[in-house]
Amino acid sequence: IEGTIDKKDIFVIKKESYKQNNIQRIFSRAKSIDKDNKKIILDNGQELSYDKLIIATGSRNFIPPIKGIEESGYLILKSIEDEQTITERIRTAKKAVFIGGGLIGIELAKALSSKSIEVTILEAKDRIISALADTEITEALTKELEKDNIKIITDCKVNEIKDNKVFFDDTETRYDALFVTCGMRANISLAKEAGIETDKGIIVDEHLLTSDKDIYAAGDCVEYFDGITKKRTLSMIGSIAVKEGVMIAKHILGKKDPFPGFLNSTISKIGKHFLGRIGVTEEKAKEEGINCVSATYKGLTKPEYCPDKKDIFIKMVADDKGKIIGVQMLSEEEVGPRINMMSIVMQNNMTVEDMQKTETCYNPMSSPMFDPLMVTAEICKKRLR
Repeated sequence: IEGTIDKKDIFVIKKESYKQNNIQRIFSRAKSIDKDNKKIILDNGQELSYDKLIIATGSRNFIPPIKGIEESGYLILKSIEDEQTITERIRTAKKAVFIGGGLIGIELAKALSSKSIEVTILEAKDRIISALADTEITEALTKELEKDNIKIITDCKVNEIKDNKVFFDDTETRYDALFVTCGMRANISLAKEAGIETDKGIIVDEHLLTSDKDIYAAGDCVEYFDGITKKRTLSMIGSIAVKEGVMIAKHILGKKDPFPGFLNSTISKIGKHFLGRIGVTEEKAKEEGINCVSATYKGLTKPEYCPDKKDIFIKMVADDKGKIIGVQMLSEEEVGPRINMMSIVMQNNMTVEDMQKTETCYNPMSSPMFDPLMVTAEICKKRLR
């Protein structure tokens, strides 16, 4: 949407690879699953038999029940077709309004702002991306967005949409383009109607098997255990969906490695900033009754004299034994490598003290003597009783 990447270059799998790997593609919708006879009935009447079935029905955008929303001409971003519609709509747009301050909405809002479109975000909660990051990080991100003239209104309730206006609380705002970015919901109706156990998602075991021993599920539609809280949750992260698909293939071939659970490592590029997170927020930990401590640290990604150094803001959360259960970071430098490092740390149940003992590389022109993550772990350790 920003115009920095050609959409023809974003496809990971090329058409030729399907044929090369003996994969048949059928462009039809699955209408129902007949578990007893191991058949899938398509909406064109065709029936397909199976030995093993994988349900990967994904997710859909949640559209809140706001008066007038169906007639508003709202936009969503889920597919290439959605991108094409958005690109066409914003050609002449001067003002865009977003209902919802989730991650996709923030990314899209920043992209529109870069095209000199006036942007307003309406968020029902007290801050944006509250499910992903704690107050310290969201406040820092909000300040950066506001520098780009993105108006963020929190704690607001949208009452009605009419005549290209959004009415909320006791005021209103006009729009040329209206976006609904209120999160996603798992597509579970196909599985549910087939008698497969579901809740918010399709419930699976450690091998991603559903309540039917010959049917697996993977991707946004799956409900499995959070690696920290040990409670069932949805992930809806592409990299996890791919990992699930690989694990299912291995299980079908006889390998029994269990799926470890979600840590929900996420990275997002919002304009010139990178937002990364993994595990749970401090707020979520406390909601779940986990006794925890936290630390924040503002530092530099490289030694101070390096011309390409960038600021980095980190928050780390540890339980009362010192085990790290969550990390969030914001920087103009890529944060992916540090989030990946924390994924290894957390999958191995390492503590803040273990982090201090970890050997990291140093180079006077590229790496600080003490990595910002190690400094944050040191601060966190001091707050343990």
